[in-house]
Amino acid sequence: MDSNSGRIVEFLRDPATDEVIQLLETEMFEEWAFSKDTKSREDLWFELKAMQRFFTRLRATADNVQLLNRGS
Repeated sequence: MDSNSGRIVEFLRDPATDEVIQLLETEMFEEWAFSKDTKSREDLWFELKAMQRFFTRLRATADNVQLLNRGS
């Protein structure tokens, strides 16, 4: 595993990273829940879902890189 992928895996496994992501999700969800404007609510919902998809894909890609590097 090269040093960049190693740092990414380390970052993703750090409990502080999970804590920050959870705080972001909570903050964004609360902002969405209390928004009165339909357009703002829609934008906030899509932003929250995009962030969740991003971190899911980042973790999956990091796992794949880790598996590929073990096999070589």
